[in-house]
Amino acid sequence: MAIKVKTPYFGSFNLPGKCVVCGAAPGVDRTLPVSGSKSNWSGKQTTTLSVNMPMCDECYAVSRYSTAGRAVTCLGGILAFGACILTSGLVGSSSIDNPFIGVGAGIAVVVLLFWLGTWLGERVHTKNLSAEQIELRKRVKKAATITSFQAPNRRDKLGAVVFEFQNQDFASGFSQLNMGQIM
Repeated sequence: MAIKVKTPYFGSFNLPGKCVVCGAAPGVDRTLPVSGSKSNWSGKQTTTLSVNMPMCDECYAVSRYSTAGRAVTCLGGILAFGACILTSGLVGSSSIDNPFIGVGAGIAVVVLLFWLGTWLGERVHTKNLSAEQIELRKRVKKAATITSFQAPNRRDKLGAVVFEFQNQDFASGFSQLNMGQIM
């Protein structure tokens, strides 16, 4: 069950000395990057917040991406980009009465190739992992998220950040260290 913690934003956060996923002692230089972004209504200004949450060695090991998995994911992106260029060239040179049919088909192919590359990349990443490690990997991906934040402004000078944690002990410790409230 997800626990939401709303904290004021002072520019940095105090982190509990335990793994954000399982609560074990954190490893040296083992972090889970958690980020969120907010843009204004016109989209001209985007504010990004990134926090590195502590992780233990075991959780960090299963969260890593394999080289082969990265290659498959990148190949899917390259194929999707190539399909986008090929489709735009074919649609631009075709003499069809309704070119939007070709554009729609091209977008569908690009999305399918990108999704397939991502899906196959994840399968390659988890190929040598046990069932418990695969489950832990899923927990790592959902361990902490930033659901919303308000950047500091000139009037009140403080912002507010809402984090969502899966580990209740980490959430309560984080809340106490950062003057937050559990929602």
